[in-house]
Amino acid sequence: MCRDIIERNLVLIISYTGFRRLYLGININGMYYKIKIGTSPDLTVTEARKKVMN
Repeated sequence: MCRDIIERNLVLIISYTGFRRLYLGININGMYYKIKIGTSPDLTVTEARKKVMN
């Protein structure tokens, strides 16, 4: 699990097979939630940052 330096809530998870998923990671009342934004080949990190900010 890797967090983006610019947008702290953007999380990249790479599976053992190399599949990359981008998530919005938020902490609400001590519970951690991951909301899927997209997959890496279809969605660039720049596009994911824009989605997280909106």
